[in-house]
Amino acid sequence: MTRNISLIGLATFLFISCNSVTTTQRRTNEIAKICFATGGCFGHCPFLAIEIDSSLNYKFYGGLYADKTGYFTGTVSQGFWDTLNMKFEHINYKHLDSSYEHSIDDLSTETILYFDNNCKYIRAQSASLPDSVLTVFKWVMNSYKTVALTKTAGSAIAFETIIQNPTPPPPMPPMKFIPPNETKR
Repeated sequence: MTRNISLIGLATFLFISCNSVTTTQRRTNEIAKICFATGGCFGHCPFLAIEIDSSLNYKFYGGLYADKTGYFTGTVSQGFWDTLNMKFEHINYKHLDSSYEHSIDDLSTETILYFDNNCKYIRAQSASLPDSVLTVFKWVMNSYKTVALTKTAGSAIAFETIIQNPTPPPPMPPMKFIPPNETKR
């Protein structure tokens, strides 16, 4: 009888122990949504926009000089979303400056982070960013390469960022060409 009680106690202990080890706790992420865009330099910097939210929705636009062009949607995993949050927490995103624009010709970025009913807007050029922040921004910028994306109609997607839209050239004033003078010989 004592042996049966011991076996039942041991089995209960193992069940509870194993159950607590295999149960994973879901991470509490502060960021609810990120909007990220690049564009503009004197060279061939890509014009692109990425938007990811806590519902794991992923939107992508690839424009001029981007590897992938057009409008796309996809879904990221919970692990991807957790990693994104951890990367931004690691660089202390809440305390970053709102402007890192101290260089002349570098990749321009625009980032909007939504968290705890707040919004953090960061406009930057890549050479002006601290290395740790630049590493995270490049990770976000290249994330579309690891997400399964489906092409979609451009009218179905809107982005909050604007830097991904190249500035159109200014209108040319009408020009009149004066014919050359003909001199008689």
